Order: sequence, then C-alpha cells, then structure tokens
Amino acid sequence: MKCLNCGYENLPDAKYCSECGLPLNNDHLYKENDSASFDGRVNLLENEKSPKDSVLSQSRMDLYHGQDERNLSTDQVDNKSETTQLDHKDHRVLTKREGFDWKKFVGFSLIFLGVISFVMIYRLNFSKAAVEEQFTKAIKKKDYLKAAAVVKTPITEAPWTDLDVKRTIEHYQEADIDFPQLLLNGNLSTGIEWQGSKLAKTEKTGSFLLIFPKYAINLYPLPVQLSLSNEYRDLKILSEDQTTQSINSKGGILIEPRIQNVMIQYTYQGKTEEVWFDLDYSQLETLRHKLSLVPVTNTLMVDKALLGVRPDLPFQVISFNIDGQEYSQNQIQLSGFVGQIFEVSLKANYNGHELQTETIPVKLVNKTKTTLDYSQDQNLKAQIQQAELK
Repeated sequence: MKCLNCGYENLPDAKYCSECGLPLNNDHLYKENDSASFDGRVNLLENEKSPKDSVLSQSRMDLYHGQDERNLSTDQVDNKSETTQLDHKDHRVLTKREGFDWKKFVGFSLIFLGVISFVMIYRLNFSKAAVEEQFTKAIKKKDYLKAAAVVKTPITEAPWTDLDVKRTIEHYQEADIDFPQLLLNGNLSTGIEWQGSKLAKTEKTGSFLLIFPKYAINLYPLPVQLSLSNEYRDLKILSEDQTTQSINSKGGILIEPRIQNVMIQYTYQGKTEEVWFDLDYSQLETLRHKLSLVPVTNTLMVDKALLGVRPDLPFQVISFNIDGQEYSQNQIQLSGFVGQIFEVSLKANYNGHELQTETIPVKLVNKTKTTLDYSQDQNLKAQIQQAELK
C-alpha cells in the first residue's frame, strides 16, 4: 500500500507507513489534526529519516510489520553489503593471484626449455654414445675432419687434424691392421685391441657445463724399439706434435700413430747431433717399430730408366742439393744411420738442356747404394719431353 504522505510503497496489510510512520488510508486524520499535531508529525518525520533512530525504534516499527519482517529486511541489507565487499575483495585477490601464476608459469617454462636444450646439446655432442657414434660414422665415411674433432691422445695435448687421422688409418693399413673393421666389430667403451695391444678407447676428458661428463676417443701411442750403440749418449726423440722423450736403456719410447717421422737427438764425442728417421709401419711387429742408430754410408745412384730419359741421348748429373746444401759433383755419398732421411734434389744436362728435379726424401738403408726415384715428378717429365724435341 502506497503512503499518501511520502509515497513509500508498504506491504498490503500495513497500517502505518514504514517510511514516515503516518497512518495509511486515514484521510480524515489529516483534516482533524491541528497545527500542533501537524508540527509533531513533522518532527516525527524528521526523526524517522535518521537510520540510527530507525534501528533504535524497532519496537515501534514492529507494530507496523512484525519482528520477522524487520529482521529479514535488515539481514538482507547487511548480507548484500557484506557480499558486495567480499566480492570486491575476492576479485582483487583473484586478479592478483592470476597475475602471479602467469608470471610463474612463464618463468618455469623458460627454465624447463633451457634445461631441455642443454640436455639435448649434451646428448647429441658430448655424451659417450654421441662421441662413439660420431667417430665410428666418420671413419666409415672417411670424414677425417669430423673424426678428428673427438680424438685425443694420452701423451700429448696437441689437437688432431683430419690429416692426422688419415695418416693413422694409412699407417695401420701398412701394418696390416684393418682399423675400420676392428672399430665396426669392437666396442669403444671397452676398447679396440689388436694382438693384445689397445688401439682406441672412449674415455672421460672433462665436464660439460661443470655438470655432465665429457668424452673423447683416445688413440693410444705405439711402442717404438731402437737398436742402440753404447757410443751414443743422451738420446732423445722429437717430433712436431709430441713432447720430447728421453730414450731409456732399453731404447723404448711411445709414438703416436699419426707421426710420420721423428728426430733422434744424441750426443757423440761431446757434440750434439740430430737425425731424422722415417717410421716404417710396414715393418711393424707386435706394435714395435724397429729403428737403429747403426752407422751406414750410401752412394746416391740415378737410374735413367726411373728418370725417364732415353739411353741413346746424352745425360750427365751436374750437382746435388742435400738438405739445402749444394754439392757440384756428379756423384755423392751420404753418411748417417740406417733409416735416416735426407731431402735430395739434383740438376742434370740432358740432350743439351738443363733439368731440375723436385726435392724428395731419401732414406738411408743398410746397403751401400740408394737409388733416387723421380718417376712421380711431373715437371721433370715435361722438361725431358722438351729436351727430346731438339
């Protein structure tokens, strides 16, 4: 029921207005009331406008609506206010929590991806299985540069090159060691062996990022046995890629399979001498090289058939160049030790034209003569053809 005084919409069975407190549907009361009564009602209206007074005057308002109705109305208002406050609070907490969770998720995702990346890099490049697979496949495909990337030796820190790996395979072949086949049938983790001697094995060489073990293929050095004379003292062996080794009383040293030749340094009658020796892997017996410091003198012989000149045309040797030193004579003798290497070239006169050969290594043998072989000198062949056109 609507109050005619204030316009408030009351319940249908209400007798008094819940807002202003005046009787409902009693128009005659307005007419009969005097000015004093009207002022009292005005004061009553002003008092009813205070929310505090409304709560304090619940006993009077109960006459209008009953206790349950008033309590219900008050509880609804309070609950609505509390719910609104909680909703706002929960929204703020939820919003804050959602932002924190997102950042946390992104952070953990980046860390996880970083760890996975490092693990994959390690497994594909530095793990034992990766190193063994890379080396085996590279040897099979003759990709010696890729094989050299994972090779080390225990006696020197000098890095390996593709030429080093190629020479190693060739040296093994000279000694009738089929290294690729041994690698295919063997196990690098336990070691590749030949006649009881270890040739290669996978070994730990360090760590990757200070966490994971790092591996490499160790190609083991070969023992070299020298036949020594008591006249020589302070024997040492030198090479370009290995550290200097003193030779013990038995004449044994270790040599990497990539080494082509070595220098032996010795002292004889108070004078230090150095001698280059070519390592002859074809004479390898149970992985032992045979070198000797046995003195020998070889006469250098020029075979016209090997040289490629015609026997019916005039030919004469003019000079020899031995290790950069020129000797103007048509015949020369080299003194040294069996296996010692010299760099030799020569000049000759053929059918009125001067011939100049390239430099080749000449190894002294345990004989009296050494034949020079320039058959692979392509430039010399061209010179000979030009001289024959005259």
